[in-house]
Amino acid sequence: MSAIRKMFDVENAALEADRIKNKRIILAGPQTTFRAGVAHILSLEHDMQIVAQCESHTEIRVAAKTLKPSALIVSLPILCDNPDLLPLLEKAAIGVIAIAPTPEHIPTEMAKHLHGAMSRDITVDDLIHSVRHVARGHRDPQSLVRVAPVDSDLIGKCVRNRLTRRELQVVGLIARAYKNKQIADCLGT
Repeated sequence: MSAIRKMFDVENAALEADRIKNKRIILAGPQTTFRAGVAHILSLEHDMQIVAQCESHTEIRVAAKTLKPSALIVSLPILCDNPDLLPLLEKAAIGVIAIAPTPEHIPTEMAKHLHGAMSRDITVDDLIHSVRHVARGHRDPQSLVRVAPVDSDLIGKCVRNRLTRRELQVVGLIARAYKNKQIADCLGT
């Protein structure tokens, strides 16, 4: 009885440690507004931390080496243009989720190295589930074969519904590559 109780206590401790441990996430891709929306949604989760947002493969390489993330959400064109990036991420044990219009757009050879895939119109619940799953070191094979609905941009809608008018103004200026001082000048702050 004592051995079973110890085993049960060890399992509970491991589950609790996993629950508390932050999943460190890097977001990468050219769409600033999409990255901001995903960052906002994931930052509302108690166990997720966005450690970097990158626009290029060079920034991804630096962030992956220095920030020790558990997952990378990256646009498909960055991966396609930089095939040597996947082995580096694999070696660092970073789970990679590709953002693609549909799983069919992902080259077969590349799909073997990915932990998951998503489209811009993924639901908030599916986004959170997939990121948690991948950040724990697992593959999310359903996301690599699931065809998401393409009738709307659910992440965009969620962002528009959760951000204030002022926050949307700031996101718009960031998307136009304005610097902090330029944003402050435009907003009169």
